[in-house]
Amino acid sequence: MNIIRNFADPNGSHCLLLNSLREVNVTSLRSFPYYRGFYIKLGGNNLTGIFASTEGPLFFFNQDLYLLEKGYCTFDLKRIGQEPVVHFIWREKSILQIPHAWPLVIQKCGKTGNYTADFFCWLSEAVTSEKFYSFYTLKNDIKAIKPNLFNFKCSKKLLIFV
Repeated sequence: MNIIRNFADPNGSHCLLLNSLREVNVTSLRSFPYYRGFYIKLGGNNLTGIFASTEGPLFFFNQDLYLLEKGYCTFDLKRIGQEPVVHFIWREKSILQIPHAWPLVIQKCGKTGNYTADFFCWLSEAVTSEKFYSFYTLKNDIKAIKPNLFNFKCSKKLLIFV
């Protein structure tokens, strides 16, 4: 069972089962290891997050899965009209524009403040760091996730390991 923590509440009672993308109450489970990764729940039933794999960090938005590679992905925090959005660019293609209240985070933390309080602020900085890719790439681990083991919807145009 591969379970990742909720970014907003890493010590809370709700976690995400990666094989089914279903939130579970971990107080009802007896024993489980957490897997390397985090997720957040956006408006409605939308889920997004990252987790480690043998290929490198994997970003998911609902059923869509993307391998994050240094220099080939960005998470830009910007405005489209009056609406603040997170703009995910992957391999020079605009993939997602997710409405997000990041200006409130910046107002609260300051432009050079602690962005770790917000998933997308943290992720936009993390994907520029070599340590991020090293931490989320699992080597020589028989329990490591191999991306094809999940029920994610993967496009052959997007993922090289499908």
